[in-house]
Amino acid sequence: TGKTGAYVIPIIERINPEKNTIQAAILVPTRELALQTSAICMELSKHLNLRIMVTT
Repeated sequence: TGKTGAYVIPIIERINPEKNTIQAAILVPTRELALQTSAICMELSKHLNLRIMVTT
């Protein structure tokens, strides 16, 4: 989670929860990594009223 957090935290910091648009997209090479990354994003942003979506 350290490596994922290194790029997820700056992305989360730049998101404006007031805007109802897609503000970031993270592309990863495998389904498993997508699920892991989305779980970390959800954990890091759980108090920020953000919606995280994963699609594979």
